Amino acid sequence: MINKLLLAFAAVLMMAANSSYATLISGDVNFLNGGLATTDTGDLATANSITFPSGSTVAAGTGSFSGLSGAPVSWDIGTLDLTNTNPNLLFASFDVFSFVMESFTVNRFQISGSDFLSIGGLGIFSGTGWEASGGTFNITLQESGPNSQLAQFSFSSAAHSIPEPTTLAMLGLGLAGLGIARKRARK
Repeated sequence: MINKLLLAFAAVLMMAANSSYATLISGDVNFLNGGLATTDTGDLATANSITFPSGSTVAAGTGSFSGLSGAPVSWDIGTLDLTNTNPNLLFASFDVFSFVMESFTVNRFQISGSDFLSIGGLGIFSGTGWEASGGTFNITLQESGPNSQLAQFSFSSAAHSIPEPTTLAMLGLGLAGLGIARKRARK
């Protein structure tokens, strides 16, 4: 009996030593050049679609996106239809990351006479060596001249708790110990 408990304890230690965790993706990205987007109407207040031009690069990034300055950006979507709020499509790719937009809402507002458009919603970022991370995103566009807007992109993922293998093994050992104690008490 003691040999079985020692064997179970050794299995728990091996599981603890072999557990590995992927990192969630989260952070902000600012763009150069292609960060200038255009609208179908030339005005953020009345736009029905936004076109993101080629030639974009990452200006700066925080969190998971830090160190990507100068990385080329592929706007896989080309033009975003603001009337289809459940697109479920590949939006952008840069460096090792790609972003799939699942759903969004559009908010338009003015600050000090300047038009802003905010697109926020749900999406999934994935990347080589990273855990695919579902979360919320926000794209902010600020009018910067006739028919052009500066774009900033932010993404936040919430950590989800998954029981560690060690915790589950310890629970199993505890239940086994209770079973053995109950069996001995019946004798």
